[in-house]
Amino acid sequence: TKFLPLMLLDEGENGNASFPWAQSGQFSTRDKHLCSWQLISGERDTELQITCHPAEGEPQRCIYRGQPELCAAYSAKGRQFWKQILGKLRRKHHPCQDTSPLKSRLCSSKKETPEAQLHVTQGSPKGKSHAAPTRPALRQPTIAVVEGTVRPTELNADVVDAYCEEKWHSLCHFFVNFWNG
Repeated sequence: TKFLPLMLLDEGENGNASFPWAQSGQFSTRDKHLCSWQLISGERDTELQITCHPAEGEPQRCIYRGQPELCAAYSAKGRQFWKQILGKLRRKHHPCQDTSPLKSRLCSSKKETPEAQLHVTQGSPKGKSHAAPTRPALRQPTIAVVEGTVRPTELNADVVDAYCEEKWHSLCHFFVNFWNG
């Protein structure tokens, strides 16, 4: 069963003015980890809390934090922003171990502030630090083993993001992956 991160299409029912769309949902990663997410709007930052359940082992928790409202397009296209962010999360093998920031194509111009990107923080949503202790131990072997296979896929996604219009994104992604193997 595949869980789609596109639950943002439903209108929010709790009346939160910060997010007039869904504030939580589920998705599965490339490694078949079942993950749940929740948006929390703070005074200054917005948090995206992630909990992933691998097939074996402890659940991993992490928080991505940023200020997406600093992106010029966010106020008009907030729903599209979060769809793109959740799509990036779904493509990661280990969302709580990969420390690369989450960027939306809406906010990818050089004029946009880096604070609009979402960065992994060390804290966990419930005060327990499950992700932080496991990250250093698991990160080094993962990079050594995966470096040859993950990087081209990530590069393919970057090429598609950089050169393809959004309406052609799916078809372009197919051809880039086909061309690069």
